[in-house]
Amino acid sequence: MTKPPDLSVEPFDDVTLLPCRRDSHSRTGYSFGALDRDGANIPAFAHPWCAPRPKDLDAHRHPGRFVYGGVLMDHFGHFLLEAMARLWLIRTHPELPVLWHEIDLPVPHAPWPGWRQEVWRLLGLDQHRHYVIHRPMRFGQVVVPRPGFSTSEGLHSLQAAALAVVPTPTPAPHSRERVWLSRGALPEQFGRLLGEEALERRLVGRGWTVLRPETLGVAAQASVFAGAATVAGFAGSAFHAVLLCVAPRARLCILRRPAIRAVHYDLVAQARGLDLTHLEVPLRATGPLNAWTTFEIADPEAAAGAIFAAAA
Repeated sequence: MTKPPDLSVEPFDDVTLLPCRRDSHSRTGYSFGALDRDGANIPAFAHPWCAPRPKDLDAHRHPGRFVYGGVLMDHFGHFLLEAMARLWLIRTHPELPVLWHEIDLPVPHAPWPGWRQEVWRLLGLDQHRHYVIHRPMRFGQVVVPRPGFSTSEGLHSLQAAALAVVPTPTPAPHSRERVWLSRGALPEQFGRLLGEEALERRLVGRGWTVLRPETLGVAAQASVFAGAATVAGFAGSAFHAVLLCVAPRARLCILRRPAIRAVHYDLVAQARGLDLTHLEVPLRATGPLNAWTTFEIADPEAAAGAIFAAAA
């Protein structure tokens, strides 16, 4: 099995995997297990969202060789960046069955049905056999690729190439246009921006196109970054669709939402060679700060002016 010079692959024999579950004893609220034959957790399987836990039940053994995919979650951005982080190796070995943990997040992306199935097909994962760990399972040998993405090391070029699967359509949609990725149609639990509609009216008046990403298929979302000269919007998972675009060209203008880290957007833009501007406009929180807080735009007209200036 080949490997790039700085992305390692580790094989482990006789591995028992325990499913992800809610765990009040865990700092993160979740735990799982990846145990060697002596019952010790294997560090190569570690995930920042899941604390390790010891073996609790006997598991049926599955002989043969498998590759570990990682932790699946129903969240578009985290799915592309983190769940697919070992895709660089998986796509080159369709003969290997893939093992996955899966985590049940408190706010799933249920309002956008079918996106995971489309991503699965676009990335060629329908060529593999897959096992999602819902009960303790024991495997003869598990190959664990090093993740091709991390906050500390960024997005490896092989991982970026494995994700880039959506070619630019002809003619490219929204060619030479400025596009705003709206959060206006999302359910309230996703972090809305009160006053965004007023902001969008000002953008449209200056020739911008307003898109609601959840109304588009995944490939169509990725294609936006190939056709538009500028793509702007409040920080959110919709910007990660650029990872799937074979030839993105858009300048990115991302308005900050408090409690949302900017580093992931920086690493994605760097890996795809895109110009990225972070913009801060005054916002008022309607509740405690977290990833799903709804904010009110203090001055939509001033916010539009800042966007026009940044995109000029």
